[in-house]
Amino acid sequence: MTMDYRRRPMVFSDDTSAESTKKITKNKAETLTHLELNSQLVQSIVVVATALWRIQTAINRSNSAADDLTIKIARHVDVAIESLKNAKVELRAYTDEPYTSGMAVNILAIQPTADVTQDTVGETVKPTIYFRDYIVQRADVIVFRPENQSTTAMNSSENKDGDQSKETNLE
Repeated sequence: MTMDYRRRPMVFSDDTSAESTKKITKNKAETLTHLELNSQLVQSIVVVATALWRIQTAINRSNSAADDLTIKIARHVDVAIESLKNAKVELRAYTDEPYTSGMAVNILAIQPTADVTQDTVGETVKPTIYFRDYIVQRADVIVFRPENQSTTAMNSSENKDGDQSKETNLE
């Protein structure tokens, strides 16, 4: 039986020559670096977008008359958020919207409140962030519930619908 020396060994062969090992290691390193870069890039986008949203929310909530510095900061934040939108990053806050199961949110707390007639997102702590139409961060919210409703009614309806949001009972 003759051996065919023209065939190149596969990556998984016992070929341990320095040249072939260097090629394999280099290819693996490039692949890992590319995957890690994408993951790090998306995580960086999430952190920056969340920080910008929080600054914008704080500026919008301030009741005092805006001074020149606040106006300049607000302008820069608006430009940065617009730049994120151009890069297909979308921020979504649910404050004052009716809460329905299936929303892209994590419930941090359910707070009985006399001012609402139905379950309503009372506060968005962290927004939902979409990157190229994919959710990369779910919002963290506090749900306001009418005082006359029980928390167990919401928990049982959530479990039927398959929503896996985390809930904390403050009652």
